[in-house]
Amino acid sequence: MNKKNNTTKPAKISRSEFIVKGGVLAGSTVLLPTLVLGQDCNLTTDDIMGPYFVEDAPIRTVIAHADEPGQRLYISGRILQNDCETPISGAMLEVWQANDAGCYSINLECTTGNPENDEYNLRGKMFSNTNGQYAFETILPGNYASRPMHIHIKITTPDGEILVSQIYFDSDPLCDTDPWCQDAEERILSLNEDSSGLHGQLDIVMNSTLSGIIPGDVNLDGVVNVQDIVLAVGIILGNVQPDDFQMYAADLNQDTEIDILDIVLMVSQILGGRRISQQLQEGQLIIENNSVGITTNGEVAGIQLFTKGNFRIK
Repeated sequence: MNKKNNTTKPAKISRSEFIVKGGVLAGSTVLLPTLVLGQDCNLTTDDIMGPYFVEDAPIRTVIAHADEPGQRLYISGRILQNDCETPISGAMLEVWQANDAGCYSINLECTTGNPENDEYNLRGKMFSNTNGQYAFETILPGNYASRPMHIHIKITTPDGEILVSQIYFDSDPLCDTDPWCQDAEERILSLNEDSSGLHGQLDIVMNSTLSGIIPGDVNLDGVVNVQDIVLAVGIILGNVQPDDFQMYAADLNQDTEIDILDIVLMVSQILGGRRISQQLQEGQLIIENNSVGITTNGEVAGIQLFTKGNFRIK
């Protein structure tokens, strides 16, 4: 069972229209960093979204096919609270960029790249882990119009804080004349190169004080319990349509699918987690004949889940 994309896609435009529209973007907006009150800590600055964002990109950390033209690029970092130290887990990072020739998939008619005809070529979304870390693999984007090389990012925290911004690169001479790159400051990355490609790091500081999502907490109430198992089973069976954050919470093994393996991990977490009574520590998990059972001497007498077929959601 696949999660369906329900967003109407923008119409494709020609390369010449793309250059004209790109040139029109050169406005006079000045983006200044925000200093967190009482701390020597700047929030990551925002930037223009541009016209080429598309919702419902697939969850993945490799957004460029292995044969995509261009130099391989690896970006990593952390998503942090507004103290510049505390990590945010489960923050959603959406990424989109032009290809090596400066062309965007979906919006434009690209004549190079995309060897597998991927509808969402050079687009993807991912979540920060329990340490706030994120990472993705792509290619160095090309220039178009008068704009320097850049990668678009959109970060949404579990408490609803949203940041739209761009990543730039210090090796690009077009940054000197681009008003947005000139104001990017800490978002202009120095890249290191090794045998695998180019590497850059960027920590993203959000205006948030929420630590993030607990893996397994599907209903997002701050604790992992039987209610989360019931909700996860509903997702597997197609009776519940989860949002992105519920998908992240339910996908405990982080394989981008919600299935019985995640249920097993959730049950194990409930039996051995720190947020439940110690008397449940002697519980046992039994998987037999298409059923999952819990036996314990605590308050939970038992849980049994029956499934037929290969139910999973991507």
